[in-house]
Amino acid sequence: MDADGFDEFCRRETPSVVGLLIKSGYGRDDALDATQYAMAEAFVKWNDLQFPGRWVRTVALHAAAKIARARNREHQSMTEGCWLTVGHDGVDRTAVVESRDGILVWLLTLPAQRRKVVALSMDEFTANEIAAILALKPATVRSHLRHVRNSLLENPDILNKITGIEV
Repeated sequence: MDADGFDEFCRRETPSVVGLLIKSGYGRDDALDATQYAMAEAFVKWNDLQFPGRWVRTVALHAAAKIARARNREHQSMTEGCWLTVGHDGVDRTAVVESRDGILVWLLTLPAQRRKVVALSMDEFTANEIAAILALKPATVRSHLRHVRNSLLENPDILNKITGIEV
């Protein structure tokens, strides 16, 4: 693969990778940083990548998790130093959750692994591709998706909030 191919890949895939990370529960800034890191790593390994889309998503998910852990450690030290206002129940009163889409709010209610599976599925990856990206068995991916579908069918109110369509 050539450098021109990488430029096209980067332009095409960056928005999807950032979207995947946001749907996976990471903040916009962390998603952008993790995607930039993954793309930089992909550039270095470009000629050796067999499935660059999968590889970049895997690296971006790992990078976002690392960034989030670092941010949590920083947040914890600031909280312990009384730099932030935290209620007696441990809830960060300064946190602001931005969501223009009911689906993002719903995704945040899912366990982390299931959220990643659903986010990748929403980006039209197959169960086998999702399994490869997340290092899971395809049966596990299908199980996550089945549980999500069943949950949505059992809770028409949630489905209505997500789609805006009365069920």
